Amino acid sequence: MAGDSFIYPQTKARSWPVAVAVSVLATLAATVLRLSLTPLIGNYSLPVTLFFPAVLVSAWYGGLLAGTVCILLSTIAAVRRRSELDRSHLQLDLPLRI
Repeated sequence: MAGDSFIYPQTKARSWPVAVAVSVLATLAATVLRLSLTPLIGNYSLPVTLFFPAVLVSAWYGGLLAGTVCILLSTIAAVRRRSELDRSHLQLDLPLRI
């Protein structure tokens, strides 16, 4: 509508490839930050908290599509990290056979 630019003066139309790229970069940054903080905060404390700001930034910048892409990528990263931790935990609990 013609009055929308007056009501929302900072809203810009963004292309979907740029919005998806922002969501991928935000998810990647959150994943790298989480992996780098693992020695400080441990493997199991706050496993997905750092993905919340990534989703917020993606949804703010790119809208529903970018927010949804970021949620899906964050879920994949968290589940993959969790399955790696479970596998490494199982490997440590195996009895030694000589």
